[in-house]
Amino acid sequence: MRTSKSKKSLVTMAFAALLVVLPLACSQQSTGPEGDSEKEIVVSKKMPEGDTAPKGGVLDTLIYLSRVQLVASTCYTDSSDPDYPEIIFVANDVVKTFAFVWLPQNWNTFPDEDKRMIVHLHGHCGIGTKHFCKWYELARSKNIAVLSLQYWMGEDEWCGGNPKPEGDYSYYLTGPGETCGWHLNIETDIYPFIDKLMEYYDVHSVMLHGFSMAAATSAIVDYRDKHNRDIIDFTVFDAGHIDSTHYFYEEIKASSDPKPFAGEDYYFFLEDIDPDTYTKQAATRAFLIDKGATDIETVTAVDSDYKHGALLNHDNFLSVRERIIALYDSLSASQP
Repeated sequence: MRTSKSKKSLVTMAFAALLVVLPLACSQQSTGPEGDSEKEIVVSKKMPEGDTAPKGGVLDTLIYLSRVQLVASTCYTDSSDPDYPEIIFVANDVVKTFAFVWLPQNWNTFPDEDKRMIVHLHGHCGIGTKHFCKWYELARSKNIAVLSLQYWMGEDEWCGGNPKPEGDYSYYLTGPGETCGWHLNIETDIYPFIDKLMEYYDVHSVMLHGFSMAAATSAIVDYRDKHNRDIIDFTVFDAGHIDSTHYFYEEIKASSDPKPFAGEDYYFFLEDIDPDTYTKQAATRAFLIDKGATDIETVTAVDSDYKHGALLNHDNFLSVRERIIALYDSLSASQP
């Protein structure tokens, strides 16, 4: 299915302008599967103590920005809203971060098969709650929980210096001089943190959404989960790609299993807004399908007026988001 944009004005919010007033709270691995992902992970409702990265008041600043985004999204007026998501912290002995989580009422009384959650991964240099409301507004009526993990750790210069910890955090740096700070590592932080949070909340089914660069992350997380807890029932691969030189691409290509993604259900959202971007996204889709992923549905945004992030940024795609939730609702209900 290919969807074109109707010609109507779209109101956008210049969130980037908030960055000029930062910091507000100032007073800091390896990229491949060989990385040590067996670090002890702690989940807590309190800010983790210890000298882990990011340091200083960086997490306070990121939490502030996350709250601003929730209010800007208009689904919450402020943190006094009874449906306001909770903040949960997660850390290992190197890094720490947080997630915003909304749970349906009486979550702990749900039978296992009803403990379903949407896990959202934001894009490059992003704030996890920017698109939280887009999923929350559709998920709440179906009693599907929502979690957004913050894995961008802020600008290098925040709080008088926001140094990266030891290790390789270069995957998300787009080129020389184009860094916007640093991000958590997929193998040693992002996947283990998600896995631990799913255990903490006793989640039994996940819809994983990865936007832009996190689309690649979503495929990696899904694949690691397939060989571990195996609770990701649906992956929304949104406007991203996996480069043919990426370690994960090479890992899957070299796999002795000709269909290593067999049994994994995918929804592909592609953006045909410039030839190079679309070619890369379409090639990744073809690669994952060739490796066994099931293409439940593919939608392509084709209007040249669309900017990156059409699925969640534009109301024109509300029906597509509704379709995605309906598909997940059906797929998760059919799982044994």
